[in-house]
Amino acid sequence: MRDAIQQGAAVIRALRDERLTPDQVRSRQERSLRRMVEYAWNRSRFYRDKFEAAGVRPDDIGSIADLARLPTTTKAELQRYGITRALARGYSPANTFEDATSGSSGTVMKFYHSREAYNRYFAFAFRHLSAIGYRPWHRVAYTAYERLTPLPWERFGLGRRERVDLTQADPRGYVADLLRVRPHFITAYPSILQLILATATPAELSRIRPRAIHLHSELLTEGLRRQISEGFRCDCFDDYGAFEFHHIAYECPRHRYHLAADNVIVEFVRDGRPCGPGEEGEILLTGLSNRAMPLFRYAIGDVGVPSDEVCSCGSGFPTMKLVQGRVDDFVVLPSGRRLSPRAINPVYEHLPGLLEHVLIQESLDHVLVRVNVAEAHRESTPAMIERELGALFGGEVRVEVRLTARIARGRTGKLRTVISKVTPR
Repeated sequence: MRDAIQQGAAVIRALRDERLTPDQVRSRQERSLRRMVEYAWNRSRFYRDKFEAAGVRPDDIGSIADLARLPTTTKAELQRYGITRALARGYSPANTFEDATSGSSGTVMKFYHSREAYNRYFAFAFRHLSAIGYRPWHRVAYTAYERLTPLPWERFGLGRRERVDLTQADPRGYVADLLRVRPHFITAYPSILQLILATATPAELSRIRPRAIHLHSELLTEGLRRQISEGFRCDCFDDYGAFEFHHIAYECPRHRYHLAADNVIVEFVRDGRPCGPGEEGEILLTGLSNRAMPLFRYAIGDVGVPSDEVCSCGSGFPTMKLVQGRVDDFVVLPSGRRLSPRAINPVYEHLPGLLEHVLIQESLDHVLVRVNVAEAHRESTPAMIERELGALFGGEVRVEVRLTARIARGRTGKLRTVISKVTPR
């Protein structure tokens, strides 16, 4: 009951915060930042040492602009220090909620969140879903490998969630789950819905009629968005998050990405300087919710584009253009040109019979594309992929295509479609 009350209070606050003016949002962020810096100085040995090494004291951080005085935090640094050692005083794995990254980047990392932070994450998720039409009495189908942990509200018949079991080897099982649930909303990885669309019959799809689809965790191109929207005959809304912070940005009913400014401060940095609107840069994140494991200027490994556009939806939260992909998702050509997944995937994700795909850059002049293709197109589609990508790369890279029955995914089912093993020169 206590969690239900706290989550309800967090929902009210989250809905209210989104309606603040941009100036009020920034003022709230800076107040939360000052509190978190003071807290980390007193309770986190990891950050006390980092601040002192940089010659920074809490009084030196009064605004978002002052964040540049703090050093960045990397995943490798946390791993060397020890994740549990980085917990703030008073917290341990026993009194926190544990999340583990998908391992799609090659390493599984655990992160810990306070109960208060988890209640706020629930509120942020509810805020996004409610903006696109969700109501607590609606059924939501969640694609997941693991069983869903019951939420306090579900005992009252509200917030009902039904699992689409991703441990099933045959995607026909996903279709059967959706037919059983008949959801009002679906929350899923784009690549899973692509598999379902390729597997379900038109008659089955006509019986699966969600009001909207909430997409998350994978890069969403406009072509894939269109394919999912047309296949399920409803609108799609994207969500940008990470296990370290849960909610980073989300798509409003006007299809603009808003930063979750009451949860994170987002910086876009290029060559050590802040990016201007429309300029691509590395994303650094500072958390405002989780006191169990504070994170400042955390290099999440993604590249994005900031925006100064004001959205007509009424939210006072700042906007961003899009996330281009992970730093190590960019293909590097011999000429020095770099191509993001947003430039690569649309070239061949629309080809007939393509179920799953991953492109791996093995060396500067060689990429390997593993594809799962429907039986009727297994002869023609690989040759089309080779031709289309060869044209995109301008003949600089040898393209090798291999057929496979299924593409290996991370532990949570997430699929990275572009992986580069080449370091830019």
